[in-house]
Amino acid sequence: MMRDIPGRPDLKIVPTLDGDEEVLQMKAGMLFVCEGCCCGNGYSFPRIEKAHYLRESRRRGISEHVSIVFTADDGGGCLGPCGLGNNAFMYLFGRGLWFQHLNSKADIDALFSYLEDSIRLGQPAPIEGSLAQRVYTRVQGEQIPVAAT
Repeated sequence: MMRDIPGRPDLKIVPTLDGDEEVLQMKAGMLFVCEGCCCGNGYSFPRIEKAHYLRESRRRGISEHVSIVFTADDGGGCLGPCGLGNNAFMYLFGRGLWFQHLNSKADIDALFSYLEDSIRLGQPAPIEGSLAQRVYTRVQGEQIPVAAT
């Protein structure tokens, strides 16, 4: 069973199956960026701006709070649905959000601005502006925090 480290809410101790223990840094979430069979390969949709994702993550201090994972471009890393690419899935503060057509640096910047707002609030922020047009869900019953217009 996971244990807290007194005075360090950002760290947890997790027992491993071999009897050892691992200290994990707790994060606000994870961002999965599709690089599967259609997204980001330049065939069906524009190439993923991987360097821009990484640069903005570091520049804005997001990497301390959210891990970014790029799926493998081997046909097995597809997040789907391919018709909505370039796709990203964000798991943030226990909530899943999907984003479609993240095809430009401006789209990525909007995504990182949303992450900054959410981290500052300590929960998913209302989704506004151009990003609100890109959010969708693939889970029945999921509520999308889109700002009222």
